[in-house]
Amino acid sequence: MGTKPTYEELEKKVSELQKEVVKLMQVEKALRESERMLNETQRLTKVGGWEYHVGEKRTKWTNEVYRIYGISREAHDPKNFKQDILFYAPEDREKIDRAFQAAVDKGEPYDLELRFISATGEHLWVRTIGNPVLKNGKVEKVVGNLMDITERKRADEMLLAETLKFERYFENIPLMAYNVSFDGRIADCNTVAVKTLGYDSKAELLGEPAISTLYAPESQKKAKQIFEKWKKGKRIKNEELKVLTKQCNVIDVLLNVDTVFDQKGTPIYSISTHLDITERKRAYEGSQRLQAQLRQAQKMEAITTLTGGIAHDYNNLLSVIIDNLFMAIEQAEPGSAQTDFLNEANRASLKIRDLTHELMALSTGGAPGTAVDSLRELLRSASDAIPAGSEISQCASISQDLWPVFYDPLKMRTVFRNVINNAVEAMPDGGTLSIRAENLRFEDADWVPGFPLKPGEYVHISIRDLGVGIPEEYLNKIFDPYFSTKAMGVQKGVGLGLATAYSIVQKHEGYIAIDSSPGAGTTVSIYLPAEPVEGEGEAQPAEGVEPATPSSNRRVLVMDDEEMLRKLSRQMLKRLGYEAKSVKNGAEAIDAYQKQKESGEPFDMVILDLTIKDGMGGEQTIRELLKIDPHVKAIVSSGYSNDPVIADFRAYGFRGTIPKPYQEKDLEKALKRILKTNDGLWLN
Repeated sequence: MGTKPTYEELEKKVSELQKEVVKLMQVEKALRESERMLNETQRLTKVGGWEYHVGEKRTKWTNEVYRIYGISREAHDPKNFKQDILFYAPEDREKIDRAFQAAVDKGEPYDLELRFISATGEHLWVRTIGNPVLKNGKVEKVVGNLMDITERKRADEMLLAETLKFERYFENIPLMAYNVSFDGRIADCNTVAVKTLGYDSKAELLGEPAISTLYAPESQKKAKQIFEKWKKGKRIKNEELKVLTKQCNVIDVLLNVDTVFDQKGTPIYSISTHLDITERKRAYEGSQRLQAQLRQAQKMEAITTLTGGIAHDYNNLLSVIIDNLFMAIEQAEPGSAQTDFLNEANRASLKIRDLTHELMALSTGGAPGTAVDSLRELLRSASDAIPAGSEISQCASISQDLWPVFYDPLKMRTVFRNVINNAVEAMPDGGTLSIRAENLRFEDADWVPGFPLKPGEYVHISIRDLGVGIPEEYLNKIFDPYFSTKAMGVQKGVGLGLATAYSIVQKHEGYIAIDSSPGAGTTVSIYLPAEPVEGEGEAQPAEGVEPATPSSNRRVLVMDDEEMLRKLSRQMLKRLGYEAKSVKNGAEAIDAYQKQKESGEPFDMVILDLTIKDGMGGEQTIRELLKIDPHVKAIVSSGYSNDPVIADFRAYGFRGTIPKPYQEKDLEKALKRILKTNDGLWLN
């Protein structure tokens, strides 16, 4: 027998045993805690673990697997795997059975999402995963997971339903709709967008850069700014942009953008819609144009009566002043200070005459009807307004087949001269003046409410400078009489040039508009209705025709209601070698012409003032003279160059015209040109 342990040894052994027990208890506690945490994790994640021992044909489950199946440990037979398969929905049983047998027999893993019915009758979706474990090349066991994915599947189904719902909405919304990706490309679009933009199919748009494909050049900068905003998650509301069709037509739209984010809150793509507001905008702009035209018409009407009357009286007075200055210059000593003073006064008088003509044109605008012809040569000659030696270059593009226009050459020359003068003055340091003329066919489809032109054929003239430009606040006043952005004075004018141009173009049933901005120059656009032409127009007299020298016995009758003008005309005619007689009204002219004809020494020519105060004017007088002498040679004189009688003088029986105020050389030219023709017709 051995020696009995001492008390101290026993006590030490007990102490060691106690420590071991404590360790075992701690391990057991840790295992229980680990198992608890595992079970809790599995419960929260709805993921259970299982394994199947091939040799034992026995399964082992974690708690979460039992929960998914809806059975207790006691109710489960771990050796009846076939019974476990029966919990799967009938349509999926064969699939899980085949996959499990392949894992056991062939070592093939599987990962399936299947429908499942628990013991409590709850319909679930599960994900079952099986991974074979091999030993010595044979499957020893299969371990796996069983995951309850019902909530995810339902969420997927809801998402799918919402996606289908959105797709139906996206496709059927009566707006242009686009899905734009984060990199700025078109990911999707609806049929409305395809058709509105003139494309054949979505394929032409998908994958293309949205900004350069969808938007007109003038809107692309704004579109880029909007793109940066939506990438930051900002909502875009009712931004006005211009969209470009495949055929390069422009459509005005209102853009709205909503951003779609991923789970982390990062924008991934946008849903954009375009509301076509082209017609709405055209209607609004048309209304604005109509109001502007009405205001302009009211402004013009307010000044026409006053300017017309004043200008007519000025013409008569200027005729006397200009002629007396001419005679004074002729009698003054050449090179003297007196001659210089008289020449300066004469130049000022001629400027006043030009201003008077502007006022006359402004009052009634001039009337078309003197010529049906192309504007090519008139436009070419208008460029003479560019001062010689200036730093201004000219670029002209005038169509060779420019349609003819029914117009008054004198008045239309005034329009071009005034516009070009303004362009030249806008470029004091030099620049380029561009003149362009082309044919324009304005279709019914192009018309918008309020646009001042009706559909038809027009000649479009644009005159563009690269000058200082006009501030926006002045653009609605630019055609107002006496409005000018330049300083007042002899050199700069008084602001009648564009007002006169406006009035003349309006009378020609045309339209004039200005587009300008500071620093970018100004473009004046003129639209005149084109005229169909059959054959060639009337022949025009050659410039510089040598006039006939009048005989000393040529007799001229002058009718004018102003005594000063009658006296002046007699003096001019006497110096030119004619015999002259003057009368103050139509009745006296008829009587004088009748008596002279009966005497056997008829008047060779008659000059009739168109407008006689308190008496018979030129139009009525010529009718009566034609009764007396169908071959009477008469010239009509007036300061109203826009009057229909002046515009179409031959239709009223006249052989020519002479505008007031006129100088001696103008009178001489008019008389000699009539005398030059054998038949007495003035080929004007």
